[in-house]
Amino acid sequence: STAGEHGKLINSKGEVVLTQIKVMTRAQVARAIGLEVKKGNGTQYGGLLLDLSGNLALGGETYRQMVAQATPFIYSAVRRAYGEKACRWEEPWDVTPTVHFTMGGVRIDEFGRSRVEGLYAAGEASGGIHGGNRLGSVALSEIFVFGLRAGEQAARDAAGRSLRIDDDQAQSESARLVALYGAKGKNQPTQLVRRLQATLWNNVGVVRDAAGLDQALRDITEIERLAEDLQIPDEKRYNLAVADA
Repeated sequence: STAGEHGKLINSKGEVVLTQIKVMTRAQVARAIGLEVKKGNGTQYGGLLLDLSGNLALGGETYRQMVAQATPFIYSAVRRAYGEKACRWEEPWDVTPTVHFTMGGVRIDEFGRSRVEGLYAAGEASGGIHGGNRLGSVALSEIFVFGLRAGEQAARDAAGRSLRIDDDQAQSESARLVALYGAKGKNQPTQLVRRLQATLWNNVGVVRDAAGLDQALRDITEIERLAEDLQIPDEKRYNLAVADA
């Protein structure tokens, strides 16, 4: 909707990469941007330029105001980032897909149940409804439908069950968490988290293939190995390294 009828994507070489954006899904547009950036044709900010000037020929200022009123939060951000000329469609915007376009990873059945007993998921934290991408404009309806189904199924599964906590298991887990404070290993949790984020973005992001997914698995295995030898401050308050660990 933001691109309008005649918005087009342009790479750093000035070449038109995509037109007819309005009739494409978000996943298709995101992939087109990702592929072009991966070729090395992205802007200095890692995206493509969205040229909206063609829309002025369609309906002039009246049409521009109508689009702006439909998405005021976007135009407010554009005004702060690029200025009035960009808001008037006289200058292009730098755009790139975000993690909004890739789905989470808790594999569920039709009732929101995962393979972990007692764990249910719905919405963008789950996987299996749309695969690796979601269709545009279904986020809230998906939560309403599958959130309700998961909640009702959880209630049915819980009926008649008594909550039993294994004291030994609880003590063991508590001791494991306490032992993280002041750990004298070699690897900082924050750095490992950044490595994990990087491999997921590069290999499991908008543009992905078998080779990249295999590389991500190798990277994750290595990160798991390094995570067995952590270095964590002994600070007891607001210790983000423990949270990262």
